[in-house]
Amino acid sequence: MTDFINPYRPGAGHMPPYLAGRIEEKKEFERILEQETILENMILTGLRGVGKTVFLETLKPLAIGSGWRWVGTDLSESASLTEEHIAVRLLADLSTLTSSVVVSKATNHELGFSGSETEKT
Repeated sequence: MTDFINPYRPGAGHMPPYLAGRIEEKKEFERILEQETILENMILTGLRGVGKTVFLETLKPLAIGSGWRWVGTDLSESASLTEEHIAVRLLADLSTLTSSVVVSKATNHELGFSGSETEKT
């Protein structure tokens, strides 16, 4: 009998010494990242302990390297009871990423409409 070191590391989200498989899933994710118009997405589901969090951590550098922003959160059962709770949680997580984004800066400090005034007769 040959002795070998078990690669399994108990604990949520702990990166194993070797992550086997998921080559096709990574290729699919890379394809989705290249979309010019976003028409497709990817949903990652699975039972507890199958490696969803670990797999997401391997996708994160691919997304960032392709110019995407990465925001992740673990939704507890109480956060996912209603669509409203999910939306509030996602908006809160996105707010930290987007708080420094400047959409436009005002160049005109006047209030109201600009242009010539007309008199009423």
